[in-house]
Amino acid sequence: MLFAMATEVTVGDGQRANFWHDRWLLGQCLKIIAPALFKISARKNRTVHEALQEETWLSDLSRGLTDQMLPELLRLAALLDTVQLHDGQDDSIAWRFTESHEYTARSAYLLQFEGSVPTENYNLIWRAWAPEKCRFFIWTAALGRILTADVLLRHGWENNYFCTLCERNLETMAHLFWDCPWSKQVWGKITHLTNMPALQPQSW
Repeated sequence: MLFAMATEVTVGDGQRANFWHDRWLLGQCLKIIAPALFKISARKNRTVHEALQEETWLSDLSRGLTDQMLPELLRLAALLDTVQLHDGQDDSIAWRFTESHEYTARSAYLLQFEGSVPTENYNLIWRAWAPEKCRFFIWTAALGRILTADVLLRHGWENNYFCTLCERNLETMAHLFWDCPWSKQVWGKITHLTNMPALQPQSW
């Protein structure tokens, strides 16, 4: 998804560009231009070359096509009529977020935080005395990027749903850190050992 959003494809022979997923027509993905048709397409991973050859993309829509989809179908067909493929000319892919239009790992990393609000916890976390892996874990927690069950559910990924410690609640970051009975016991012991009542979650 990130790659498709961050790239723009100039079609040559259509052998590399993905018909539905890549931004190759009017700077957009066809699944955005024609979402209803994309939903019923039997083959969503055809290249542009495969889809346009003998209008195979139409055959992929044979099951599920309704009268309500006709305006979308006619619009897409009119756009595709303007496309000309050039045999022997490779498709070119431009990365939209660098001046050179070439992909860099740094630009891809920064893109994931586009529009986010900087947190004041940065110095507090990264300048603290602690092993680096612990600081990294707390940083990902502060950003809400720990892959707990609720996050996996939002993405439609397989998960066990329940907290693996108490096995009675949905595993969320808040539950895992301070709501779970096991977590409360851990905080209680830390509070007792350090004699610091402020470490109890209920005082946060």
